[in-house]
Amino acid sequence: MKSTAKASRWVVSDMSVADREEIASLFERVFHQSMSTSLWDWKYAAGRGSAVVARYNGKIVAHYGGIKRTLLNKGQEQESVQCVDTMVDPTERGSLSRHGPYFLVAQAFLDRYVGYGREYEFGFGFPNSRVMRLGEKVGIQAQVDEIVEPVWDSNAVSPFSGAVLDLSVDADVLEVDSQWSKMSACFGESIIGFRDSSYLRYRYAMNPSYEYELLLISSVDKSDNPGVLVLRQEGARILMLDIVGECKYFPALIQHARSMLKSRGCTELYTWVTESHFSLLDHEVKRVDRPDVRIPTSVCTNGPEPEELRGRWWLTAGDAEFK
Repeated sequence: MKSTAKASRWVVSDMSVADREEIASLFERVFHQSMSTSLWDWKYAAGRGSAVVARYNGKIVAHYGGIKRTLLNKGQEQESVQCVDTMVDPTERGSLSRHGPYFLVAQAFLDRYVGYGREYEFGFGFPNSRVMRLGEKVGIQAQVDEIVEPVWDSNAVSPFSGAVLDLSVDADVLEVDSQWSKMSACFGESIIGFRDSSYLRYRYAMNPSYEYELLLISSVDKSDNPGVLVLRQEGARILMLDIVGECKYFPALIQHARSMLKSRGCTELYTWVTESHFSLLDHEVKRVDRPDVRIPTSVCTNGPEPEELRGRWWLTAGDAEFK
């Protein structure tokens, strides 16, 4: 799509590499954070992502992006798209309507990429309630789940040890893939993003924004490996981004992460998880916060009905590319 849609003052077109600096500038104005060239490349380069932009007088004032994500849907491999970097210039915020730039870029992106017969049958994202309500108001999306934030304290002792994973080492790659195989078997009716070694390498080892800790959790004699933890320390808290292993070992993995808190000078462990699947992590939880993050699906093209997707997503903090 090249400048194919026009509505009064805005012109909509596909994003190109030449737009990278202008998109980074818009990102900073909207989110008050910088988007480095390496971060843009991590998301969009090499065919990983696509986006649609709207211009006013030649200047980009709105952007709607998406990055590929391989899922299992009822055990079947499926390509999906994670909608990211949804943004409108603050000067255009008064135009949040069915004729405004947000609607134009969202509708153009979803119409091109999402729905039956398109590249992706359905997609997902992590908007807050304000953006969710806007999407519902203009008729492009419906809510299918919500994120909750379980929090644990440090009162735990683990019988296991943790070893740093190196995804350039064949043995570690095989271990991660084995743990993912066990985990995927637990989610027969759910929708879950791949967590194999290729994904973990891209998502964490190649991410230019943060340093992550990938740990293989094992018994002292190495005879039992409950699974893999992906962690990031945030001051006095540790964020558990991902947990990979057979579901019955989730409590043991959480217990081990909690046992690390005191030695790190931390007081709390937390994560994000879809409310529909919170019970899998509800192990001696201290409290459950609500971070105002919703999970939408597209309804502006012919695709799965929201009822088909509602309550079936397993998503954690690691699925949110900005964490």
